[in-house]
Amino acid sequence: MILSLIYYLIFSALFYLTYRVSYARLSFHKFNRAALLLMPALALGIAIIAPQINFSLWSEDLPVWQLPEIQIEGKALKLEQVREQNLPSSWTLIYLLGLSLSAVYFLIGIQRLLKLVKGANVEETPNYRLYWSSHIQNAFCFGPYIFIPEKLRGHQDLSLVIEHEIHHKNLGHLWDRLYYRILTILLWFDPFIHAFARELRQVHEFEVDAQLVQHKNIEDYAHTLLRSTLGADLQFPEKALAPSPFFNSSLIKSRITMMYSNQSRPWRKALYAFILPLALGMSVLACNKAEADQEPIVAGKESNSLKMNEIEELPVVVGVSNVEASPEQRKAQIFEVITNHIVENFKYPELAEKEGLEGKIFVSFVIETDGSIGEIEIIKSLETSNAEQETAREQAEVQARELIASLPKFAKPAYKDGKPVRMEMVLPIALKLD
Repeated sequence: MILSLIYYLIFSALFYLTYRVSYARLSFHKFNRAALLLMPALALGIAIIAPQINFSLWSEDLPVWQLPEIQIEGKALKLEQVREQNLPSSWTLIYLLGLSLSAVYFLIGIQRLLKLVKGANVEETPNYRLYWSSHIQNAFCFGPYIFIPEKLRGHQDLSLVIEHEIHHKNLGHLWDRLYYRILTILLWFDPFIHAFARELRQVHEFEVDAQLVQHKNIEDYAHTLLRSTLGADLQFPEKALAPSPFFNSSLIKSRITMMYSNQSRPWRKALYAFILPLALGMSVLACNKAEADQEPIVAGKESNSLKMNEIEELPVVVGVSNVEASPEQRKAQIFEVITNHIVENFKYPELAEKEGLEGKIFVSFVIETDGSIGEIEIIKSLETSNAEQETAREQAEVQARELIASLPKFAKPAYKDGKPVRMEMVLPIALKLD
């Protein structure tokens, strides 16, 4: 969880930096809106899902000299044991407190909104419904509800104010707000989610302005903005319902600047394709979290020992006659001896079972020319995500090494060209909780 949280904050920062540097000044408002809706979800999704994926840049296909997998089962932590665990950490309690406060703030805003609906003077028109209220300072809309302050009755810019809010309603900005409100409640600790939310609020205004200036004089519209309440800071409850209550400064300067800016050239839409390789790179980074220091299993590993497929005569296990044994029978005998020894003597590591650690340990070893076991090495191990699991992994590796070292000595080593040779093998030991 801690690793996923760190990844999320890093990815959120990278996405926000990408948006500010590459897209914020472009006039493709629909594309910017889509990017702002997608980026936080991508950052969160990659951080949560990718670390769970066992991704590798090298193939795990079993080489011919690798023994079949041996599975060791343990018991998963039961519900009764979970109940006996300690209370959540202080960080968890802090997160839940922040989440609760954010949710309460939003719910109070909804409650105030319902009170406004009940106490407002309703004005019906063929295309919309207005709610006049003396308890608000600025016009705003929330879905089909368009709220207008009583002080704007008869105002020279009233028609523009109403048209502006109707465009917000028709463009479906309410759903964006609710989506970001959920994100800012769940991820209240992330400063970039609030920055993203402010950018979205700004893009909403850019979208509406772009539609309005199509049939209005830009200079007249800009002057109207400057003398109206269109760009004033949000107040409660609209502030609680807006995408970002932490950023409530006026957007008039940015809106006027955007209106007077030249339209971005169409070819610059190609910049949005950069989101895909950026997300792919984040996924690769997160997937490889536990494999950076692992050595891949390769059949061509430099050694003075030979692989099973290079041997002319396989080793002979103690107590088994090899007079009539075929190579396949020899393989079966070797695997039977090793499997029985592992199953009878290997117990699920205590710490690994406690931490719920599962996976495979690949152990490489050599059958020496005198039939003994040597050069025991862990070439790939369990994946871990915290210090406790790392300790459990080390315990499991020690146990696996000791078990391989205690394998019974072979009665006869491997042979090639009539001479005894050292033979290397790899044994996968799978740990699985039921």
